[in-house]
Amino acid sequence: MPAVNFTVNWPDGDTVNYYSPSTIIHQYLHENVDYTLNDFKEKVDSALEAASERVKVSFGFYCSAASDEKQKIHEKFSQIINTHKNGKVNITAFTQ
Repeated sequence: MPAVNFTVNWPDGDTVNYYSPSTIIHQYLHENVDYTLNDFKEKVDSALEAASERVKVSFGFYCSAASDEKQKIHEKFSQIINTHKNGKVNITAFTQ
């Protein structure tokens, strides 16, 4: 199953690389599109859950790495939601 790394520009200026165990993320998020914080969180949650489901179908267990990445994104979201609530998140790159 091809994995995908994606680079996120957060509204506080941080640029962070994240991992998805499946290319299904392309059905939820797109490069060079601005997302509100809440929209990004919802879309990335759905994408990583779908990716983990694909792993389960193929290998019989959920992908812990997808869960870990989701947790990292939630932590970052929690750090900036009050100070950058109108900010935009942008994915600058997808790599396989």
